[in-house]
Amino acid sequence: MLIAVEGCCHGDLDKIYDSLAAAERQFGVGVDLLIVCGDFQSTRNEDDLECLACPPKYRQMGDFRKYFDGEKKAPVLTIFIGGNHEASNYLWENYYGGYVAENIYFLGFAGVVQVGGLTIAGMSGIYKSGDYNKGYFERPPYDANTMRSIYHQRAFEVQKLKAWQEAFGRTTDVCLTHDWPRGVYHYGDTRRLLRIKKDFADEVAANTLGSPAAEEVMNALRPKYHFSAHLHVKFSAMIPWVLTTDGSTLEGTRFLALDKCLPNRGFLQVLDVKPACGDDQPPGAPLTISHDVDWLAVVKATAPFFPLHHQNNPQLSALPDDIVQRVHDAKFELLQKFAQDRSRFPSTTQLEATPFDPRWRELPARVPFTETDHPQTQALCEVLGIENVIRRSGARGLVAHAAAQSSVAHHLRNTSVVETKTQLVVLASDVADANRLLAELMADEEPAHCCAGAPKAAAVSRPGALAAAPKAAAMQRPGAKQQVPPPSGDDDDDGEMFKVFVDTTQSHSG
Repeated sequence: MLIAVEGCCHGDLDKIYDSLAAAERQFGVGVDLLIVCGDFQSTRNEDDLECLACPPKYRQMGDFRKYFDGEKKAPVLTIFIGGNHEASNYLWENYYGGYVAENIYFLGFAGVVQVGGLTIAGMSGIYKSGDYNKGYFERPPYDANTMRSIYHQRAFEVQKLKAWQEAFGRTTDVCLTHDWPRGVYHYGDTRRLLRIKKDFADEVAANTLGSPAAEEVMNALRPKYHFSAHLHVKFSAMIPWVLTTDGSTLEGTRFLALDKCLPNRGFLQVLDVKPACGDDQPPGAPLTISHDVDWLAVVKATAPFFPLHHQNNPQLSALPDDIVQRVHDAKFELLQKFAQDRSRFPSTTQLEATPFDPRWRELPARVPFTETDHPQTQALCEVLGIENVIRRSGARGLVAHAAAQSSVAHHLRNTSVVETKTQLVVLASDVADANRLLAELMADEEPAHCCAGAPKAAAVSRPGALAAAPKAAAMQRPGAKQQVPPPSGDDDDDGEMFKVFVDTTQSHSG
């Protein structure tokens, strides 16, 4: 499967899609999937802009509004995670993940999905030690502090991803985190990195650059590929898990971080990724996003322990010792409802919000407001039989907001509600999509997963020498020629690690 990976989006969807289209025309290929590694900025209107964590003078309405309103449609299926510059109110509504616009899917604060045979896992946000063991205490409307703390990674998400791996012994094809896993810079061309980013030297020497939470997730999941952004520099590495007798890497994680969408920066890369388990996307078949039933079991089993506390206390955020058994029990219960272990997610959910007013900077001060009873979140909670704590937490914010101005009209448009044979409510853009979600009762036994019994991941140990970094065609913002420039000498030497759809590096020395 040909996938394009983008670093930080910062609202520049049009430029990213234009770059991708230019590359497809130049090389005569079609990209199947676009992955965005955070700072997506899914701002729909001025209320969302007020929740964007950055100085007000830098708040600009990006391209997403046009895709949300239906003025444009994403030309390729797009999956993204959250970063540290987001409309956090909208992403909180979609805490478990879901479509934010047609053909654009948010993976959630943490999530695992199946896309054309690929297993894609991810975790949104960045790490801050002072919030890591807190619950999600933030309530809309957010203030200057909570609009930032809401995107700080929580131990709860790390524990859920680790429980998914421990319960089923699975690995992932792709893992996404906005910030780099701490320590990955020891496995690539560190000297080149420090030539470009001299300010990183002290943190690299102290091994404090990057996210400990992302490091823990990578160590547990051992993905085939791990993609990140955040630090605004292109960097690649190979993290070895299994070495041969001569010290070469037999199994490892290919790490790639990309830049933000600016001219002459390596912000977009196209790779040919084959699933580690299962079949690739059948030729001609439409690419779809499907729930991973094992992940749904984790969400169901951990729902009673969803943290809402304000204390930075690891004991309050810890999952019980028997969580693996609880996850297995939850999966068995789900399989009583589903005839197969994946329930396809609705393709689109059209939503309305207050139209954007370009004069918003001149308008009187307003109180940011969000309605957190999101239909996709509610539908998933009903499917899993869990309490919608996202709505419950938001209700407290609505009380505080009662006397303030409310400008958002948020409701489903052209949406059908279909009740399945197992009394599950599913929201879809048409009855045909919903009918494909119907689940028959489990007839026999649980299907075995092809990766069951995989060894538990071990912690990364630093190798004696730097691994070679991957060489691939770095795509940049389209200029006058709308071309993908090849690497140029030492400033963009990425080795031989990544298999790309076209090799533009053969005539260039590293």
